[in-house]
Amino acid sequence: MNPPYEFCAHKFLDLWRTEEPLHKAMSGTPPARQVRDALKHFRVARTFKGLSDEVAEKISQDLVEVSDSEGIYSDKVTSLARRFKKNFGQLNLSAASKLLWLRKRRPYLIYDARAVTALGRLENKFNKADYSSYCDVWKREYEKRAGEISAATHGLVALPKKYTAAFALTDDQLSKLVHSRWFIERVFDIYLWEMGSANASSPLATE
Repeated sequence: MNPPYEFCAHKFLDLWRTEEPLHKAMSGTPPARQVRDALKHFRVARTFKGLSDEVAEKISQDLVEVSDSEGIYSDKVTSLARRFKKNFGQLNLSAASKLLWLRKRRPYLIYDARAVTALGRLENKFNKADYSSYCDVWKREYEKRAGEISAATHGLVALPKKYTAAFALTDDQLSKLVHSRWFIERVFDIYLWEMGSANASSPLATE
Protein backbone atom coordinates (compact mmCIF):
# COMPACT_ATOMS: atom_id res chain seq x y z
CA MET A 1 0.00 0.00 0.00
CA ASN A 2 1.40 3.39 -0.98
CA PRO A 3 1.43 5.95 1.84
CA PRO A 4 -1.39 8.52 1.68
CA TYR A 5 -0.26 12.01 0.76
CA GLU A 6 -2.06 13.30 3.85
CA PHE A 7 0.13 11.11 6.05
CA CYS A 8 3.25 12.34 4.25
CA ALA A 9 2.17 15.96 4.67
CA HIS A 10 1.59 15.50 8.38
CA LYS A 11 4.93 13.72 8.73
CA PHE A 12 6.86 16.51 7.03
CA LEU A 13 5.11 19.15 9.10
CA ASP A 14 6.46 17.39 12.16
CA LEU A 15 9.90 17.02 10.57
CA TRP A 16 10.04 20.71 9.66
CA ARG A 17 10.03 21.64 13.35
CA THR A 18 13.53 20.13 13.46
CA GLU A 19 14.66 21.33 10.05
CA GLU A 20 13.60 24.97 10.37
CA PRO A 21 16.24 25.92 12.97
CA LEU A 22 18.84 24.00 10.97
CA HIS A 23 17.85 25.92 7.83
CA LYS A 24 18.26 29.23 9.65
CA ALA A 25 21.64 28.18 11.03
CA MET A 26 22.88 26.99 7.62
CA SER A 27 21.80 30.11 5.75
CA GLY A 28 24.95 32.01 6.65
CA THR A 29 28.39 30.50 7.20
CA PRO A 30 27.55 27.57 9.47
CA PRO A 31 29.96 26.69 12.28
CA ALA A 32 31.23 23.14 12.77
CA ARG A 33 28.54 22.28 15.31
CA GLN A 34 25.71 23.22 12.94
CA VAL A 35 27.26 21.23 10.09
CA ARG A 36 27.46 18.17 12.34
CA ASP A 37 23.85 18.65 13.44
CA ALA A 38 22.68 18.91 9.82
CA LEU A 39 24.58 15.81 8.71
CA LYS A 40 23.32 13.82 11.68
CA HIS A 41 19.75 14.96 11.04
CA PHE A 42 19.92 13.71 7.46
CA ARG A 43 21.70 10.50 8.51
CA VAL A 44 24.76 11.09 6.36
CA ALA A 45 27.27 11.94 9.09
CA ARG A 46 28.79 8.45 8.98
CA THR A 47 30.12 9.09 5.48
CA PHE A 48 32.51 11.72 6.86
CA LYS A 49 35.07 10.02 9.07
CA GLY A 50 35.35 11.51 12.51
CA LEU A 51 33.56 14.78 11.81
CA SER A 52 36.11 16.76 13.81
CA ASP A 53 35.83 20.53 13.91
CA GLU A 54 38.41 20.71 11.13
CA VAL A 55 36.43 18.34 8.91
CA ALA A 56 33.11 20.09 9.62
CA GLU A 57 34.65 23.51 8.94
CA LYS A 58 35.99 22.28 5.60
CA ILE A 59 32.52 21.02 4.69
CA SER A 60 31.07 24.40 5.68
CA GLN A 61 33.62 26.23 3.54
CA ASP A 62 32.92 24.05 0.51
CA LEU A 63 29.17 24.38 1.01
CA VAL A 64 29.26 28.18 1.12
CA GLU A 65 31.62 28.48 -1.85
CA VAL A 66 29.58 26.17 -4.06
CA SER A 67 26.22 27.54 -2.92
CA ASP A 68 27.20 31.15 -3.61
CA SER A 69 28.86 30.44 -6.98
CA GLU A 70 27.28 30.97 -10.39
CA GLY A 71 25.58 28.09 -12.14
CA ILE A 72 22.50 25.88 -12.13
CA TYR A 73 21.52 23.98 -9.02
CA SER A 74 22.17 20.49 -10.41
CA ASP A 75 25.74 21.42 -11.32
CA LYS A 76 26.27 22.82 -7.83
CA VAL A 77 25.17 19.57 -6.20
CA THR A 78 27.54 17.60 -8.42
CA SER A 79 30.35 20.09 -7.76
CA LEU A 80 29.94 19.83 -3.99
CA ALA A 81 29.78 16.04 -4.19
CA ARG A 82 33.04 16.04 -6.15
CA ARG A 83 34.67 18.16 -3.48
CA PHE A 84 33.56 15.61 -0.92
CA LYS A 85 35.13 12.86 -3.02
CA LYS A 86 38.40 14.78 -3.28
CA ASN A 87 38.55 15.60 0.43
CA PHE A 88 36.87 12.59 2.00
CA GLY A 89 37.02 9.82 -0.62
CA GLN A 90 33.32 9.49 -1.46
CA LEU A 91 31.15 11.10 -4.16
CA ASN A 92 28.33 11.89 -1.79
CA LEU A 93 25.40 13.23 -3.82
CA SER A 94 23.04 12.62 -0.91
CA ALA A 95 24.97 14.78 1.55
CA ALA A 96 25.64 17.46 -1.06
CA SER A 97 21.98 17.78 -2.07
CA LYS A 98 20.74 17.75 1.52
CA LEU A 99 23.14 20.43 2.72
CA LEU A 100 22.40 22.66 -0.26
CA TRP A 101 18.66 22.15 0.19
CA LEU A 102 18.93 22.96 3.88
CA ARG A 103 20.85 26.14 3.05
CA LYS A 104 18.68 27.41 0.16
CA ARG A 105 15.68 25.04 -0.19
CA ARG A 106 14.37 25.57 -3.72
CA PRO A 107 15.37 24.82 -6.44
CA TYR A 108 17.38 21.99 -4.89
CA LEU A 109 15.96 18.48 -4.76
CA ILE A 110 17.09 16.01 -2.13
CA TYR A 111 18.86 12.94 -3.45
CA ASP A 112 18.27 9.94 -1.21
CA ALA A 113 18.87 6.21 -1.64
CA ARG A 114 15.31 5.36 -0.67
CA ALA A 115 13.95 7.92 -3.13
CA VAL A 116 16.12 6.33 -5.83
CA THR A 117 14.62 2.94 -4.93
CA ALA A 118 11.09 4.34 -5.00
CA LEU A 119 11.55 5.99 -8.39
CA GLY A 120 12.83 2.67 -9.70
CA ARG A 121 9.74 0.92 -8.33
CA LEU A 122 7.69 3.42 -10.32
CA GLU A 123 9.29 1.87 -13.43
CA ASN A 124 11.74 4.65 -14.17
CA LYS A 125 15.08 3.91 -15.73
CA PHE A 126 17.82 6.47 -15.14
CA ASN A 127 21.48 6.79 -14.24
CA LYS A 128 21.35 6.53 -10.47
CA ALA A 129 24.80 8.08 -10.14
CA ASP A 130 23.78 11.18 -12.10
CA TYR A 131 22.03 13.88 -10.07
CA SER A 132 20.61 15.64 -13.13
CA SER A 133 19.00 12.42 -14.37
CA TYR A 134 17.59 11.78 -10.91
CA CYS A 135 16.06 15.29 -10.87
CA ASP A 136 14.45 14.78 -14.29
CA VAL A 137 12.72 11.63 -13.10
CA TRP A 138 11.82 13.14 -9.73
CA LYS A 139 10.15 16.12 -11.42
CA ARG A 140 8.27 13.93 -13.89
CA GLU A 141 6.79 11.79 -11.12
CA TYR A 142 6.05 14.83 -8.97
CA GLU A 143 4.09 16.54 -11.75
CA LYS A 144 1.87 13.47 -12.08
CA ARG A 145 0.82 13.92 -8.46
CA ALA A 146 1.28 17.65 -7.85
CA GLY A 147 -2.43 18.39 -7.60
CA GLU A 148 -3.17 15.63 -5.12
CA ILE A 149 -0.07 16.37 -3.05
CA SER A 150 -0.91 20.07 -2.93
CA ALA A 151 -4.47 19.36 -1.85
CA ALA A 152 -3.30 16.99 0.88
CA THR A 153 -0.71 19.47 2.09
CA HIS A 154 -3.15 22.39 2.10
CA GLY A 155 -5.45 20.18 4.16
CA LEU A 156 -3.11 20.53 7.14
CA VAL A 157 -4.78 23.86 7.94
CA ALA A 158 -8.02 22.03 8.69
CA LEU A 159 -6.49 19.90 11.45
CA PRO A 160 -6.70 21.02 15.08
CA LYS A 161 -3.30 22.64 15.51
CA LYS A 162 -2.79 21.27 19.00
CA TYR A 163 -2.66 17.79 17.45
CA THR A 164 0.15 18.78 15.09
CA ALA A 165 3.62 20.31 15.03
CA ALA A 166 1.96 23.60 14.03
CA PHE A 167 0.60 24.18 17.54
CA ALA A 168 2.73 27.34 18.00
CA LEU A 169 1.94 28.86 14.60
CA THR A 170 -0.74 31.40 13.78
CA ASP A 171 -3.31 30.48 11.14
CA ASP A 172 -1.61 32.80 8.66
CA GLN A 173 1.82 31.32 9.36
CA LEU A 174 0.55 27.78 8.88
CA SER A 175 -1.29 28.68 5.68
CA LYS A 176 1.79 30.36 4.23
CA LEU A 177 3.95 27.37 5.16
CA VAL A 178 1.78 24.67 3.61
CA HIS A 179 1.23 26.70 0.41
CA SER A 180 4.98 27.09 -0.14
CA ARG A 181 6.25 25.19 -3.18
CA TRP A 182 9.32 23.91 -1.34
CA PHE A 183 7.14 22.52 1.45
CA ILE A 184 4.86 20.67 -0.96
CA GLU A 185 7.86 19.25 -2.82
CA ARG A 186 9.29 17.90 0.43
CA VAL A 187 6.00 16.12 1.06
CA PHE A 188 6.71 14.23 -2.16
CA ASP A 189 10.18 13.44 -0.76
CA ILE A 190 8.50 11.86 2.25
CA TYR A 191 6.24 9.88 -0.07
CA LEU A 192 9.25 8.54 -1.96
CA TRP A 193 11.12 7.84 1.27
CA GLU A 194 8.20 5.76 2.54
CA MET A 195 7.83 3.97 -0.79
CA GLY A 196 11.55 3.19 -0.85
CA SER A 197 11.45 1.33 2.43
CA ALA A 198 12.42 -2.34 2.37
CA ASN A 199 9.05 -2.96 4.05
CA ALA A 200 7.05 -0.61 1.86
CA SER A 201 4.29 -3.20 1.49
CA SER A 202 3.44 -2.71 5.16
CA PRO A 203 1.27 0.32 6.03
CA LEU A 204 3.33 0.78 9.21
CA ALA A 205 6.73 0.37 7.58
CA THR A 206 9.47 2.64 8.95
CA GLU A 207 13.23 2.66 8.78
